[in-house]
Amino acid sequence: MVHRTPSTAPADAGYQPGGTPTLLHSGGTSVGQLDDADLECDTEPPNWQNNVDREVLKLMKPKERKRQDVINELFHTERTHVRNLKILERFFFRPLQQEQLLSPDLLNSLFPNLDELRDIHCSFNALMKARRREEPVIGEIGEMMLKMMDGESGEYLKGAIATFCKNQSVALEALKNRQKKDQKLSQFLADAEMHPVCRRLQLKDIIATGFQRLTKYPLLLENVAKYTAPNTLEHSLLLEAVDRSKDILAYVNQAIRDAENKHRLEEIHRRMDKSAFDKVESPISASFRNLDLRMHRLVHEGVLTWRLSRQKSLEVLMVLLEDLVVLLQRQDERLLLRYHSTTLPKGAGEDVRLTHSPILRLQHVITRDVATDKKGFFLLTTAEQQAMYEFNAASAAEKKMWLHHITAAIKPHGAAQQATKRPEPERTGSTEDIGDSSLENVQAARTPDTEVPASREEPPQGEGDADLPLPKDAEPGERAEAYPVSEASTHPALVDRLHGRHWRQQPRERATGPNSRHGGPCVQGGAAPGRRGCRPSLAQGCGTRGEGRGVPGVGGQHPSRPRG
Repeated sequence: MVHRTPSTAPADAGYQPGGTPTLLHSGGTSVGQLDDADLECDTEPPNWQNNVDREVLKLMKPKERKRQDVINELFHTERTHVRNLKILERFFFRPLQQEQLLSPDLLNSLFPNLDELRDIHCSFNALMKARRREEPVIGEIGEMMLKMMDGESGEYLKGAIATFCKNQSVALEALKNRQKKDQKLSQFLADAEMHPVCRRLQLKDIIATGFQRLTKYPLLLENVAKYTAPNTLEHSLLLEAVDRSKDILAYVNQAIRDAENKHRLEEIHRRMDKSAFDKVESPISASFRNLDLRMHRLVHEGVLTWRLSRQKSLEVLMVLLEDLVVLLQRQDERLLLRYHSTTLPKGAGEDVRLTHSPILRLQHVITRDVATDKKGFFLLTTAEQQAMYEFNAASAAEKKMWLHHITAAIKPHGAAQQATKRPEPERTGSTEDIGDSSLENVQAARTPDTEVPASREEPPQGEGDADLPLPKDAEPGERAEAYPVSEASTHPALVDRLHGRHWRQQPRERATGPNSRHGGPCVQGGAAPGRRGCRPSLAQGCGTRGEGRGVPGVGGQHPSRPRG
């Protein structure tokens, strides 16, 4: 918010009968009490041509007439906005305050600075009225509009509208709930809204005009500039006023988003149940024992499907903060913060149990697309307790939005991530055609005591990987087509999900060679179940059955691949 300081404007700032209208900054008289003619303002703009001599009209070009039409609309809609603000004050705010029908907190949330906003727009309206009286055919307005939108007046307008609008949706929802319980309040609002001066508009419709007016300034000023001679001072001033009005609109929009996110985060914190999380003895639980979401900034939140394994998935509320990702599970009205685990077969009758934390630090997170699912994406953690998380959004567009927000939130943590880089483990095998495929924050090597069955062996790396890995200086959050799997994610089933999917999706026109994945002798059982590869019955000897039809095991080459 803009911190407004007392202005040196005289006490009679604004429109005074018989005086000269000026822009109203902080301080000043209650202009709304001085002129009630605005309450009789018609909904449609008056015909400006009625006040112009006919001979003058005949000499006007069509472009100038259109310019006068837009200026007339600009001036008239300012007057109707002043009318709406006065209606809010006289028919809603004052009676509600006098009758004590609302608590002071709710009343202040609905009308936080109504008098301030009214005085600002009354001063604008007074300037426009004065300009209309000076000349029926209005000439230059660029300087006047720029003064409204720029400098001290612009800062004052920006701060006042942001204050008035930022808590509006929350306040109106609270008022709606209050009406259901308070018959007297409900009857008062119904009677007030039935008054002819309200023109069948409800309180929520009238109060929304504060923001709606702000959206009209850029549109109307652009139209005035459109019908103004180019390469003139007036045209330049109008375009600058357009830019300033857009800046104000963007500022107020951001203030509204921030306020709504803050309120939403307070609600999530109130519903969050972290008792199960606190019972687990782990470094992560110890670090977030006193987690208070209200001390963070909400970036984005929404429901996603978390795929813990091929057989297990659950619906979670992902809460993206400025430095954390928090995963909550809905249960009635509660949002559970708890660890989630899954069991995967290790072989020889043994299983491995993987446990996932519901809290991820963004400085240790990397994003990646799921190659076979347009709605899926991975989050890989590169901290001490490395893990892989797979999520599915409701649509490809929603997935894209999630990755945009997550990647943007990760970037500020790049310096911290670079400072804690881990040394790149030594890679084995041929790297002639691979290039620099290391991602320094992800361990490439598997643990020595982890033996991967031959049927789930990772595919060989060759020419097909040359353009896939991230460079060493990759930005945090940057997505790659393929990179090594972390130590905690080296279970064969996870390798299939992360690395194997991309392997079986390689373009068919890639070159083959003795060391590439597309060429070389067939190895029985060399492809994991479900992958495209040599069938065990045909791998040995590479028979001719199905030759020419892309059947696995033909001629010692990968199915559907051209011979090298």
